[in-house]
Amino acid sequence: HQQDDDFRMLATTLGSDPFVGRILTGRVESGTLKVGATVQAISLIGQKIEQFRVTKIQAFRGLAQQDIEPIREGLSILNVDNEPVTVSVSVLGATGEIPIPGLEAIEIPGTGLATPDLTDEAALSRPLRIVATGRVLVERSIPSGATAHTSWAVAGPDAG
Repeated sequence: HQQDDDFRMLATTLGSDPFVGRILTGRVESGTLKVGATVQAISLIGQKIEQFRVTKIQAFRGLAQQDIEPIREGLSILNVDNEPVTVSVSVLGATGEIPIPGLEAIEIPGTGLATPDLTDEAALSRPLRIVATGRVLVERSIPSGATAHTSWAVAGPDAG
């Protein structure tokens, strides 16, 4: 089982700076990276190349690089009605619908907002089913490199 703090990135460019040290550029595949974390560079065949401590996390904004905060996969669920709603989130897997622990019954007050992180390995970058007892607007944020792509859905009471 992948832990919440497991970080995986496919590095496409390796560089070095005399003041910063080794610089890796690539696409974040999973997990969250924080400054101060110890990471390992591993070859395509799984061999450890080196181990080092992260001193800076940056993203390209146009041609410039800027320091950034960690990005996590998560949901923003907005109750668009004045009445409270209950929302359940499950992942659609090969064997059917699988409840996500901790997201089986999210209580959201009228016109309220819930912002749960998606940390369960089974849910990361997989199709989700969201059922609500009322009308909600759902935004899903999925990290891709140093940015987050979002998708929107409107969910309502389950018709089934």
